[in-house]
Amino acid sequence: MKTSWKLLLIYTFFVILWGAFVRASGSGDGCGAHWPTCHGDVLIDSSYGIKTFIEYFHRGSSGLYGIFVLVLSCLTIFGSKFTKETKLYAFGVLFFTVLESLIGAKLVLSELVGQNTSFARAVVMMIHLSNTLILVACTVGVLVSINAKKGSPAVTTLNLLKRYSPFLILFFLTGASGALAALGDSLYPSESLLEGFAMDFDPTSPFLIKIRAFHPFFAFILSMMVILKVSLEKKAGIWLLGIAIFALALGVINLVLLAPIWMQILHLLTALIFWVTFLYYAFEKE
Repeated sequence: MKTSWKLLLIYTFFVILWGAFVRASGSGDGCGAHWPTCHGDVLIDSSYGIKTFIEYFHRGSSGLYGIFVLVLSCLTIFGSKFTKETKLYAFGVLFFTVLESLIGAKLVLSELVGQNTSFARAVVMMIHLSNTLILVACTVGVLVSINAKKGSPAVTTLNLLKRYSPFLILFFLTGASGALAALGDSLYPSESLLEGFAMDFDPTSPFLIKIRAFHPFFAFILSMMVILKVSLEKKAGIWLLGIAIFALALGVINLVLLAPIWMQILHLLTALIFWVTFLYYAFEKE
């Protein structure tokens, strides 16, 4: 069962990254304002464009992910050998997966995809990213609680929230602002770094451009907190420190390269690894 949950975590990464590719490539409206069908059809053929296939593949992989979550969560929740904490985290995975699909449906049905630049899209995007982080956290919670030695103290979310609240708040602020920054980069690409900086401080710029500077600010503060506060006594602490430095450097490179799609995906992957490593570190310290 532990191996199955590990594979699910890896697959979760894939679904998240492909979803980012859908957004970055402007393919979110590839199936029109239809959900869960694509242009009203269950199956599509070669007459549809590449954007439709990109979005259709995302829906298919997400649907398969939902089936895996349902099966694994039910086996864990109703399994006799799992602790109450493990079952609670498994229920969280199931709950936030359902919520994730509903948020995705909201984006499509309300046409908050493609070249939509509305404030509503920005709000739903932030909620979407926050829900994703919680979903990943619940998955890690399942793995950590399964691995916990018999008789060891229970892994409690409340303790984690109390001890690491500044880090958690910054992670969510960094993630939410990162989602908006990536959206702004996709909708309003710059021709040069200087042009991008000028757009950031131009009072006539769209709001997505004006607020994208918050992301590097939050990311820098978060990385500095991790670098200064993390304990190197644990293996996870060493990994966390290294990833924090790497993520910071990658953010600078992403900025200099004007956020090409492949770099956006790599940047997001690093952020997810950063998040998971932090969670393992926090659970390990408990």
